Amino acid sequence: MSQSVSHAGREKADLATIRAKARRINAAFQEVLDDPAAEEAPQHPALKQLPAQAAS
Repeated sequence: MSQSVSHAGREKADLATIRAKARRINAAFQEVLDDPAAEEAPQHPALKQLPAQAAS
């Protein structure tokens, strides 16, 4: 039973790490979008998929 609890604890910690990273990435992306000089950034081929992913 302790292995299951330990495994669940690791999964919870991993999920918290993933969520924290996602929040940091989102904040950085929002900062870029808020910059008037970055108006063309969403049109860049490397970033074209981001709006669709953000909407889902």
